Amino acid sequence: MKINITVYIFFLFICFPVSGQKILMEKSVEDSITIPEKGPNSKKFGHIYLAFTNYVPFNNQGINVKSFGSMQYEFGRRYKRKLNNTFSVGYNLSFSTYDFNIKQDTAKEFPVSEKFDKEKIRLNALNLELYQRINFGKRGNYMGIFMDVGVRGEWNVFNKYITWDNQVPQAFGRTVKVVYIQPEFISRFSYSLVFRVGFNNVILQCSYSLADIIDQGKYTEDIEGFWIGLQVGLHR
Repeated sequence: MKINITVYIFFLFICFPVSGQKILMEKSVEDSITIPEKGPNSKKFGHIYLAFTNYVPFNNQGINVKSFGSMQYEFGRRYKRKLNNTFSVGYNLSFSTYDFNIKQDTAKEFPVSEKFDKEKIRLNALNLELYQRINFGKRGNYMGIFMDVGVRGEWNVFNKYITWDNQVPQAFGRTVKVVYIQPEFISRFSYSLVFRVGFNNVILQCSYSLADIIDQGKYTEDIEGFWIGLQVGLHR
């Protein structure tokens, strides 16, 4: 009987051999991770942005411009090419509107000495900017923390000088608005230095015009100052 049991067990081992555990996954997790070809931190990236900045007067000559109410609005598209983990270069194409709100005080002489309830110089410009970017710290597929330094050329394509006057006969209405198209005292071309510090898509921007806004071939007055405000990149 014992011999029969021994033979039976031997028979089972022959018919049903024991096999080892199969390896289901040989690759490491790191082998499955790929660097994204698209996105904010890819080699090439472009996105639309909006900017809203306020004018801060500095060394104006003959023109007293209000800081409050003098605004710049910008809509553009930015292109970036990544050189390495630290440096990138790029350019912006944009359209800007600049509003200079002129103070109505006793010292006012330009563009005219006449006082109004409201007076404004408006520039509408096409812009091309070249910039260098420095990136800080480690980041995934997003912009992270960065700093931009650039130079922007501006073509003032459509400009206005606007006045509002409430001191008019009642028969003519309550307010008279006069718009002068393409006034001769505005320069057609200018250029600026631009500085930005950003965290992902929220950016603090500052720019300063290096060229004369008022045509110095005809006038001695000029507008100088900084534009400081926020820029928002429309990307994730």
